[in-house]
Formats: sequence, structure tokens, C-alpha cells
Amino acid sequence: MPLWHGALFRKIRELVPALGPIRLVQGNYSQYSSRYDRYRKGEVLPAFDPALAGGALYDLNVYNIAWTAGLWGLPEKVLYAPNRGWNGVDTSGVLLLGYPGFQASLSAAKDSDSPSGFLVQGEKGWLKVEGKPIHPEKLEWTLIQGPDQDQFSTAAVKKAQNTKTWTPPERENRMVEEFEDFTRIVDGKKKEEAEKFLQMTLAASKVLERAAGHTI
Repeated sequence: MPLWHGALFRKIRELVPALGPIRLVQGNYSQYSSRYDRYRKGEVLPAFDPALAGGALYDLNVYNIAWTAGLWGLPEKVLYAPNRGWNGVDTSGVLLLGYPGFQASLSAAKDSDSPSGFLVQGEKGWLKVEGKPIHPEKLEWTLIQGPDQDQFSTAAVKKAQNTKTWTPPERENRMVEEFEDFTRIVDGKKKEEAEKFLQMTLAASKVLERAAGHTI
């Protein structure tokens, strides 16, 4: 998966421990399909053909799964709630993943559009990726420094916050870093690193399989 090899993913992995215990993860990849209008008229192209792995889960939500499984591995629970079109394909849907201590809600849509992104909430801060997973635009993170003892509200103790942003470097093609890693791993015979990416791939694949079989 190209996003695992990008500078943004490495940056997120560095930041996640600073967020403290993770409590919520939210991912959204929504993009009104250029083929959706034809689908609504009864024409089934591969993007909306269940027999060809069409639909929102396999086409779009796989990227949200890649973020999540790449960071935390296999979840304990998987449940998929799709919106289905006239031929049974999932035109959009929400995937719920249960991890020890936190829940992940991953949404994807081919029948509607909205700003895409990825959000991780921890007890000590949060981070947010803006943009679609195949072309993330910006990373923003906020770390909570501690309670301000002089300021109280009726809801919670106000805390000092430190917010920073980071923009990933532009590359001529989003797959460049993936092939650079492949070359480095093969030429350097880095078997442990190759195994790490293999396990990430297996985890994402298993989540996809379980999601397809556990729907409501």
C-alpha cells in the first residue's frame, strides 16, 4: 500500500505515542464516483460490480483500513454497515473496528462527497490528516500540556494546548516512495523490514475479509 511508505505515515507513527491512550479513530474517504450516474441508470461498470470487488469497501475504505491496520494491526471486532444499491453493491458504508481501549469508525462513499480525512483522538491530544488518503494534503496535531489550575469550566478543566502543522513533501508520483523502499529492502536484504510490511498487508486483508462477512 503506497501510503505506508510515505513520509506522512512515518510522521504519524512518530506522533501517535505522544497522544496518550487512544480512544477514538475516525476515517473518511468520500468521492462521488464518475460512474455513479451511469450506475443509477442501470449500467454496471466494474466500480459497482460486486463480482469484481466493486463498491465502497474494497475501492475506498481499504485506504482507511490501511491507515488503521498499519498503525494498530488487527482489531478484535469488525462490523460493516453498508448502504446498498439496486444490485446489492455497497455504494457507501461505515466500518466499525474494535481495538483494546478504543473504537475506530471508518466511512467511505462513492454515492456522495465530503471533505476526506483521518482523525486520531487520545487522552493527551489528537492528530488530523486533511485530504484523501491517496493524496493527503496536511497533518495537524495538538498536544495537551496539562491542566490550567486557574481556569475551570462547568464541563471540564481547561488545558493549555500546543498545535502544529506539517505538510508532506511533494513527489512526482505517489508510488515513488513505495518503489524506493522496495529497492532499498531488496538490495539491502532487509528481511525484518519486509516482514513488517507483509504483516501490515495481511492485517489489512483480513479486516477486509471480515468486514465483507460481518455486515448489518
